[in-house]
Amino acid sequence: MGNKTRQRKNDQVDKHKNIYDLSEDIMIKILSLVSGKTLQNLRCICKWWNKIISENKLIARNTLPFQPILLVQSKQSWKNKVLELDEKRLEVKLKNTNKFPAGKIRSSCNNFILHNNPNDIKGLLLTNAVTKFQVSLPHCPSDCPHRACGVALGFNPIEKNYTVVHIYADGFGLEIFNVGCSENKWKRIRGPIRERIQGEGDMFYWSDPISTKEQTLFYWHAGSNNHVISFNICDEKWRRIGLPGGESIYRRKYSLLEMGGDLCLMHKVSKSEFDIWILKDHEGQVWSKKLSVSSSMVDYLLRDPGNDRRNVLPDFDKLVPVVSLRSGEIIIFQHRTTSCGYVYDTKGMAFNKFNGLHKKEDYKFLIHESYSYTRSWIE
Repeated sequence: MGNKTRQRKNDQVDKHKNIYDLSEDIMIKILSLVSGKTLQNLRCICKWWNKIISENKLIARNTLPFQPILLVQSKQSWKNKVLELDEKRLEVKLKNTNKFPAGKIRSSCNNFILHNNPNDIKGLLLTNAVTKFQVSLPHCPSDCPHRACGVALGFNPIEKNYTVVHIYADGFGLEIFNVGCSENKWKRIRGPIRERIQGEGDMFYWSDPISTKEQTLFYWHAGSNNHVISFNICDEKWRRIGLPGGESIYRRKYSLLEMGGDLCLMHKVSKSEFDIWILKDHEGQVWSKKLSVSSSMVDYLLRDPGNDRRNVLPDFDKLVPVVSLRSGEIIIFQHRTTSCGYVYDTKGMAFNKFNGLHKKEDYKFLIHESYSYTRSWIE
């Protein structure tokens, strides 16, 4: 008789329980079964749900296996494409997509995308790729219109927060914004002082930096013949990094890109040859030459019978390296004056050509390392 009474009391207690009595871990497991599109609506239920849905714990569960995406965005129209690579055939397909946030995309870190606010010329937005949750950043102290400036997003593993780094003018210095910081304002750091080039005038503009080392180090091509400029978000210090060999290289003869987590400098030695250097030690400024590529050594896969002009590999001097894949095994180039792109396999020493880029447009190539694209962004 006593057991039945206790069971009846327990049943009465259970009737008064609701979903808010569940632990956060259980809620994460439940919400991880919900699609990204539905999560956008559930965020409006209450502050607690909004907090859970916006956290990285849920992002990690609410996704398919990790898949990096190569995003190609026109700098004129801001239209986006996704680049798909057939690694065996070394063939490229460009597919239109409208699954990314509107506005000029500047940087990507984990599941977050930093982009210009299309409704505020001086505003920046940080968008969570899975939940579509957005954070509007306050205007920079420099009052920058975010047209000709350099900005990037990184993650500080020491402070465990996301950091936005911005540079607009030489004399104003760097501006840093720590996302989620209680002060909710930009911090200004003096420098870097860029080397002035004789005859350059006012034609130099800062651009978005190259991010390396799990996006804690940023590098800018500062228009110098002697160095590039770096910034470490962990110690908030900038440095001048000398070019390979301690020698001068004409500023228009080299390009920067990320390769296997390190900074890569590609030096165009001539119209038929380029060298690839890797910065192995940031503090010691130690460069290592990875390889030299000569047009006489590569296999050009494009074969068009009866068209001798198309079968000729273009001058390396006209190719701009834009991104590397598979830790530097694949390098993608954009031609300066045509609508063509090129893929280079460093192991197989093979070049192949692809189309799909507009001749009169310039493009930004960005690797978006997120779990989200295969599920919530396709819906």
